[in-house]
Amino acid sequence: MSIELMRRVLDLLGMGKRNAVTAAVLSRRLGLNDGITSEDLRLGLIKPMIEEHGIPIGSCSRGYYILEEAEEFEEVIGDLNHRIRGMQNRKRGLRRGWNRFQGERPVLEEE
Repeated sequence: MSIELMRRVLDLLGMGKRNAVTAAVLSRRLGLNDGITSEDLRLGLIKPMIEEHGIPIGSCSRGYYILEEAEEFEEVIGDLNHRIRGMQNRKRGLRRGWNRFQGERPVLEEE
């Protein structure tokens, strides 16, 4: 996505969690097609703004926002750490299952 579109997103994002803006509202205000999903917005705009440009954007159930308070930053980092732990657990489970079944149909046994 273009830097100009990212600048427009930045202008639309509220400061602080209390001013979060939903993906639907962002898409509408940006004039993006109805076919654009929140996943498209996240991957095409929000993610590169954070990862490539260092823009401190948080997200919550109410949408996206620019981090304003240290507490918001800590909350976002905590959420990311929680998701990382979940992915690590899933990875361990997959590895354990692969080592156990290696291409054979798995069976669930009583514990």
